[in-house]
Amino acid sequence: IKGKNPFADKRVRLAMYHALDMDAIKDKVMRGQSAPAGIITAPGVNGHTAERDQRLPYDPELSKKLLAEAGYPDGFEVTLDCPNDRYINDEAICVAAIGMFAKIGVDVTLDAKTKSQHFSEVKEGDANGMTSDMYMLGWGVPTFDSHYVYSYLFDSAGSWNKVNFSNARVDELVAAMGVETDLDKRNAMIAEAWDITQDDVTYLPLHHQVVNQASKSNVDVPIRMNNEPLFRFANVN
Repeated sequence: IKGKNPFADKRVRLAMYHALDMDAIKDKVMRGQSAPAGIITAPGVNGHTAERDQRLPYDPELSKKLLAEAGYPDGFEVTLDCPNDRYINDEAICVAAIGMFAKIGVDVTLDAKTKSQHFSEVKEGDANGMTSDMYMLGWGVPTFDSHYVYSYLFDSAGSWNKVNFSNARVDELVAAMGVETDLDKRNAMIAEAWDITQDDVTYLPLHHQVVNQASKSNVDVPIRMNNEPLFRFANVN
């Protein structure tokens, strides 16, 4: 749509959210090895709660209504950039999502590529300087604290904030929680920031992928959260 960005309208983002049937993706694509997510950070991370992790309902009819209210009764066309060798079944997830978006009138073209090229183009733009319309991104949290998510994905100056999210209060909270030593006050800041960002539907949560590893009974390989085992730490009995 020339001259307009449909995703700038919260109703469009919400419509796309309601169009995603993550239970179907869990069953058909992930073979049960995923947990549909309502928040873009994992269980175990400070700031994550079971209540926040409840997804909004799958409701394509509501999606169509929201698109019409936003001025897109016939949908629109968009390209989805997706890695094909980074996350478990990443390209297959994107293909499934495209079919779901089609049901609400959003015509999505898939651009799947190797992770090095994908993430470079998401962060820096392609060879022609063009940025992604829409993209898949997973986010681990090595610090196990929500500040890590905010500082990269929501802070106005965040290096991976490629959706142009900008909220003065969130910026203030991110800066404050970086220096606050009172845990109760800090956790209240984290909760407030999640209230703002989840209500904004800045990103469309998908799922928490399940890390599966197997080895012979006499081999012990430590499980790492980034799903990249380091065999120098393995023990053979």
